[in-house]
Amino acid sequence: MAPNKIFPEEAVRDSASGIRGVIDLLIIEEETAHVYDYKTGRNAVTAAKLASDSVRTQMTAYGLVVSRLYPDRQLHLAVVSPSQGIVEVPFDEEYGRQIVDRVQEFALLSEAGRDQLAKPDSSYCYYCPRRLRCEPQWQAALTAGWADVVAGEVVDKRVSDNKRLSYAVNTGQGLSWVLDASPERTEGLEGSSNSYLRGVRLNRVYNEDGVDVHYRARADTELMLSSQPLMPQYLGDED
Repeated sequence: MAPNKIFPEEAVRDSASGIRGVIDLLIIEEETAHVYDYKTGRNAVTAAKLASDSVRTQMTAYGLVVSRLYPDRQLHLAVVSPSQGIVEVPFDEEYGRQIVDRVQEFALLSEAGRDQLAKPDSSYCYYCPRRLRCEPQWQAALTAGWADVVAGEVVDKRVSDNKRLSYAVNTGQGLSWVLDASPERTEGLEGSSNSYLRGVRLNRVYNEDGVDVHYRARADTELMLSSQPLMPQYLGDED
């Protein structure tokens, strides 16, 4: 029997649908592919949260991608949290097709058409390949305070010994650092005139008092720098 293959924080992508994400723990056995997602935020995870549409959508999307990467394996999905333990999540193939249809529907539209028809939802938007440039998504994300996005003026930038980039960003609500950005994600956008940053699929990190202090880039994080602020009305700029 071949040994199990264990992939922590595995970035996966289905090229056919454009769906992608980072799985907290992927274990590939001879007959089964196990997908585990950790829910270890600052608040205790409730049973209602684990049964929510957002968790269902996330796990179904992961399951869809993994089932296409490993079509000869059975699929096992589970969410792990300190308060609820290991909770099995059934894979709904029909719901997976609905997710794919919704993502591909937007892929066929023009930029203006996508913005006009967009119905932002944190569950679906997370996986959308054009999320970074979707203005309705940003309106919803910044208004509702989605945890994995940041937008604001860059006031400082640092480069680590291993060439990872960190940005200090004034979001209008305070100063936050975006840490561990890979250079290739911002290549060619480092001029002094490019002073506004937006980022999606970031891990928001909290201190022991439950206050968010910075964001850490993930394998599927996307960042964009520009010379113009993003949606001034949401960043405290009246101009």
